[in-house]
Amino acid sequence: GDYSNISANVFIAGIVGMLNTGATVEGCTLPKKASPNVVVSARTHVSTYKAGGIAGQGNGTIKDCNNAQGISLSKASQKVSYAYLGGISGASAGAGITGCTNSGTIFFGNSKGTTVAQTVQTRIGGIVGTIGTTTVANCTNKGTIEYSGNASKSSYFAVGGVVGYADQAITIDGWNNSGSISVSPTAPALGNSAGFRVAIGGLVGLAPKGTVGFTANGSSNSGPIRVEKAIAPTSSNTNNYAYVGGCIGCFRGTPGTYTLENTGDISVQSKNGRNNGTYFCKRDE
Repeated sequence: GDYSNISANVFIAGIVGMLNTGATVEGCTLPKKASPNVVVSARTHVSTYKAGGIAGQGNGTIKDCNNAQGISLSKASQKVSYAYLGGISGASAGAGITGCTNSGTIFFGNSKGTTVAQTVQTRIGGIVGTIGTTTVANCTNKGTIEYSGNASKSSYFAVGGVVGYADQAITIDGWNNSGSISVSPTAPALGNSAGFRVAIGGLVGLAPKGTVGFTANGSSNSGPIRVEKAIAPTSSNTNNYAYVGGCIGCFRGTPGTYTLENTGDISVQSKNGRNNGTYFCKRDE
């Protein structure tokens, strides 16, 4: 559907907008369509968008589901405070997402001469945009992720081939991404010591808390990552950064030795970007 002129919190998806705790969606398949299935084009201020192929907000279990339909948030002429987009679920604080595949394109940004208005926080993942205590296992993203929206000051934008943002300790278990990731945000020319930072990873964009563990099942990224446009510091804000990694964009958990595989090309057009494999952030950053 095409959702416009909405001014509240919005949970939208191809199957269920809100999947409550204890509920399960299993074995669903959304076939490819000529145009995106979930299209958001709000003209009024919206606090939060959570959009996914299967669920907008998944607090239950999503198992063995496949999404091939596109998800698009564009032509939003007013401010969008929080936007969470995922090929399977926009956001998840539930039991788990397992055995799922996304091949649909996820698009956030300018389209056909229109511009997405300034956002404070955006989290986009090929499988899920943002997770809390959710287990994500044996999931694959093959879909393209494209982000070209405007940003607010003091923001952390997270884009990942599988998970955009992990709010708690995570186990990367059988995560695979072959979809391309293209990010070209317009950073703010605003005086703010916190600045604007974007974290992009082939598997997870930003993993800020706790220990990240890996299992014997293995996880890898083969999708190309391209970052361009105005991420570099501006004349009034010298704290704009891009954290880019073939597997993890920004890791702020417990230091350790981890093994992941990246075979995807990385291209960063930014004077202040990091593109030397995985960049491990300091905890206080």
